[in-house]
Amino acid sequence: MEIFFSLVQRKVVSPCDFASLDVLADTLTAFVDRYNVTATPFKWKYTAADLERHLARLDDDTAPAVAGSVARLPVPPPDTNDHGSQVKSEPNARALTQAA
Repeated sequence: MEIFFSLVQRKVVSPCDFASLDVLADTLTAFVDRYNVTATPFKWKYTAADLERHLARLDDDTAPAVAGSVARLPVPPPDTNDHGSQVKSEPNARALTQAA
């Protein structure tokens, strides 16, 4: 569908090209009639088997890792930023409303 609408946009309609909706409708109908004479079915190269292989690879990528096969990165303590620098802890909105 996207290809068809792209063709309509490039070859048939442009903003403010038509004096009325009737003229637009007639132009679109004429285009569809011409298009249907020459249109051919799209031949997909990506098969169902290709899709199955792709989905299987995705499943493999998201499967849980075997213990010890992936090195874990150190997690910084909550009072440091991403660079390891100390950050000042500020109260959040909930803590402020509960204290009041």
